[in-house]
Amino acid sequence: MALDGIVVEIGGAPIRLVTEDPAFLKTLEDRYSGFIAPDTRTGATLEVDLVPAGRVTEADDVTVRLEDGNWVIQRNDFHAT
Repeated sequence: MALDGIVVEIGGAPIRLVTEDPAFLKTLEDRYSGFIAPDTRTGATLEVDLVPAGRVTEADDVTVRLEDGNWVIQRNDFHAT
């Protein structure tokens, strides 16, 4: 399935949010309707993959590390690369 996305700009920081999930994309569009920016205003891109609920790690605090040139952010309920 192809990725689709929107650019949300808050405080002058445009971020492109992309996902394969049309329902999640609609949720983002509704929630950030006042902050949608043109696709050309992208500073960073976040690809969102939704997975079933569950613990990702045992850590209750957020951890951030640089791994092979990518930032890895995680807590017990989410993981972001």
